[in-house]
Amino acid sequence: MTLIIDSETNTIISRLEYMDGERIISVFEERMRLQHYAASTIKSYKEYLSTFLKEIHGYKKLSHIPILSIEAFLSKKVIDDKISSSYQRS
Repeated sequence: MTLIIDSETNTIISRLEYMDGERIISVFEERMRLQHYAASTIKSYKEYLSTFLKEIHGYKKLSHIPILSIEAFLSKKVIDDKISSSYQRS
């Protein structure tokens, strides 16, 4: 899924605008397959995406999700899952 950050509103803009979790995950999976990611990687990423979508369930559109909410989710995952800095991408 290609995400674009609107610098004025500090929110995400996407072609998948409305919060249809199943559709978002389906498109995400298809794009990862097209980029030849391993099945285990796709599975892990889908699990994280599903967790994220549950976390931000109160938003009607992807563009309404504040960047700070995304950053807070990622920080929480890093701490809770003890993800090393070498594993993370900048």
